[in-house]
Formats: sequence, structure tokens, C-alpha cells
Amino acid sequence: LGSEDPPAFHCTYRSAAWLMEGDGMGIGGELTVLALFTLLFILCLLKQSAQQGGRFGFGNRAMSAARREAQQALTERRAQRSAARARVNELRDQIAQIPMVPLGNR
Repeated sequence: LGSEDPPAFHCTYRSAAWLMEGDGMGIGGELTVLALFTLLFILCLLKQSAQQGGRFGFGNRAMSAARREAQQALTERRAQRSAARARVNELRDQIAQIPMVPLGNR
């Protein structure tokens, strides 16, 4: 409208050969690809960290609270087991101190 140039169609189709040319994608395209791969790499690291309960894991507070509770329960069970073993060892020592008297000599 209002232009003296007749309408024309300009094909912007590019084949894969444009990637091999010296110009390639240009600096903007290269930076975009670099940014996408960097983002993908960071997301993979965050996912791995979350699976291992790492510092950057999503929901890490709930996991660490559950881990603390489990660790406390484990510590309590170990303490109870240790006390029971100490009591058994004490009773064994007491039994070992009882003199063995044959039943027929009473």
C-alpha cells in the first residue's frame, strides 16, 4: 500500500548447508544454542542433586526433616540395643560367678 515496489515473494528456506558455511548461524544463534545447552545441563544437575538429597534439591527441607527423624529413631534403637546387650553381658558374668556344684553332693 503506498509502495511503488511490486509485491514479491522471497524464499527464506535454508538447507543444512548453511550450518557448514563460514557465517553459520551467526553469533546470536550460537549464543542461543549455548544458552539452551547450559540450561539443560543445569536442569540435569538439579535433578541429580534432588535425587541424592543434595543441597539444591526441590523439597529438600521435607527430606532433611524426615532424614533427621529417621536418624534419631535409629540412634534410639541402637542405644536400646546397646543397653540390652550390656544387661545380657552383666547377667552372663553373674551366672559365670556362680560356683558349679554337682547335684549329687548335697
